[in-house]
Amino acid sequence: MKPVFFSYLLLGFFLAPAVVTAQVKFSTVPGSLQIHLNDVLQVTYTIENAKSVEDFRLPAFRDFKVVQGPVRSEGSIITNGVYSHYSGITYVLQPLRKGSLPLPGATALIDGQKMTSDKVVIDVGDKVAKTPNPYPRNPGVGLYRDAPEEDYLLKPKENASQKIKDNLLVTVEPDKKTAYVGEPIVATYKLYTRLRSNSRVTKWPSLNGFSVYDMLEPDRTSAQVETRNGKRFMSHIIRKAQLVPLQEGDFVLDPVELDNQVQFLRSDATSSSNRSEQSLIEKMFEGFFDRPNGTPESYQVSLASAPQTVHIKPLPAGAPESFNGAVGRFSISGRLVDSSTHAGDPVQYDLQVEGTGNLPLVTAPEWKLPAGLHLMDPTVTDTINKSVAPMEGRKTFRYSIMPDAAGTILLPAIEFSYFDPAAAAYKTLRTDSAMLIVEAGKAPQNMPKNMATAPRQLNGWLIGAAAGAPLVFALLLLLYRRKRKPVIPAPAEIQEEIPPAIHDPLLPAKNALASNDATAYFHGIQAGLWEVVTDTLSLPGSAQQQPQALQQLAARGLPENAVRELAEIWNTCDWILYLPAASHQVNPGLLPRAEALVQQIRDL
Repeated sequence: MKPVFFSYLLLGFFLAPAVVTAQVKFSTVPGSLQIHLNDVLQVTYTIENAKSVEDFRLPAFRDFKVVQGPVRSEGSIITNGVYSHYSGITYVLQPLRKGSLPLPGATALIDGQKMTSDKVVIDVGDKVAKTPNPYPRNPGVGLYRDAPEEDYLLKPKENASQKIKDNLLVTVEPDKKTAYVGEPIVATYKLYTRLRSNSRVTKWPSLNGFSVYDMLEPDRTSAQVETRNGKRFMSHIIRKAQLVPLQEGDFVLDPVELDNQVQFLRSDATSSSNRSEQSLIEKMFEGFFDRPNGTPESYQVSLASAPQTVHIKPLPAGAPESFNGAVGRFSISGRLVDSSTHAGDPVQYDLQVEGTGNLPLVTAPEWKLPAGLHLMDPTVTDTINKSVAPMEGRKTFRYSIMPDAAGTILLPAIEFSYFDPAAAAYKTLRTDSAMLIVEAGKAPQNMPKNMATAPRQLNGWLIGAAAGAPLVFALLLLLYRRKRKPVIPAPAEIQEEIPPAIHDPLLPAKNALASNDATAYFHGIQAGLWEVVTDTLSLPGSAQQQPQALQQLAARGLPENAVRELAEIWNTCDWILYLPAASHQVNPGLLPRAEALVQQIRDL
């Protein structure tokens, strides 16, 4: 057994995955390298794997005009097992002239070091004719047919609040209201406006009960024109994400809240009477050049999207034994990297799972091998596109097999099962079996194959052992003489039983505080509080939502001030964790407040 154990140690040493540290990158990413003079260009300045970003400075666009921006985005990508975090700042530009126009890099202080993104050259050609609008709004202005009219004028006695209500709204739009566990739902939070307004998010939605994957669509960050209730609005995507349900039940997609500053122009009676005397041509050109008369008015309003409830159905009974949570449509293939090996030497087998569905949650299938074969935990590499729904890509699981003895071994098929939501049925796939040829183990290079045929080496070993014997004897004698004091056990009546250690749900937060990891700190506090609440109330998955949890805690006798404190800490963590990671800063005062709450909840 000892040689086999030693072989496992060596195998673990050589197969241990290397730790990959992703490098910081600052890049200029244009939407296209060739455009026309009457086109617009989207450019994103991306910063990857940065711990802190300060003093971001936009370059001077001498050959472009800024049409829109900045639009901020943030997300994560896992490519071939390497985790990469990025932040992006996007602008929409319009070229001012033809030719090869330089697009300069931006500068920022990244992790304490000043960095500049790369410069890109954009080729701008002549204007091209646009497809004419067959139904122009006004003759001669077909070029502007996609721009909704800004309803920013107030008549002398018109109600501003009603106009805001009719022309500014926030929505959450799930692509489906019913899904199975593991079947992704695309939730899109949008702002629709026909007004002149500035908006900022004050509260992000809490998406408990789902595994959340932001969809990365750089070409969709700019505003779009959409029609609602017969009126054309500019729509801005606040957030678009795939939500993979983890449990069955009814779940509420919490609202997003925005603060909005709306600007109006209140027309007075004089300007109205003067305008009534204008000719039709004068009125048309007044609106075209956007120079009406009136008094500016500003309003501050808060808006929230209406909460949406989605129903998550349980997976049907009768799942195959090999089913392990994969939901979607998949195919598999497997191959031995080498068809032969030696006894005691590992050989690799690659299993590839490809398709669409909840790929990030797909785990390695269990593989039952014949006796005499030892299987190591597989390593995983993946390439997943999260910008489409459902996610698509592939995962490769590399198994390492070590045979004990020589022979020809038939490796059985690997079975992989998944649930297909479209067919509402389980499906099972199998790889082909594979033949592995195992030859006799290699003899060690520094030892003779037969000790009887090497008397010189044996004699040398005996001479060396004899020479070292006195030293070994002296060491044993020294250890014998250094007797340890006897340990006298305490009388039974005074021996105290050591109580078991109490699990600390906030230990990850405390460790993060010690290492000044702000993101892990807030994650740890949020998860620790949920752990205690879930254990205390025995909440099922579908009930693990803030409103229900707070209501049940109050019913169990948690004081009102403690309920408010818990809600405030949860909201603080939600808000900070939805901000860019570069802006996270540790708040040490939050941890003792959370510890006090943990004790109060456990005492219920």
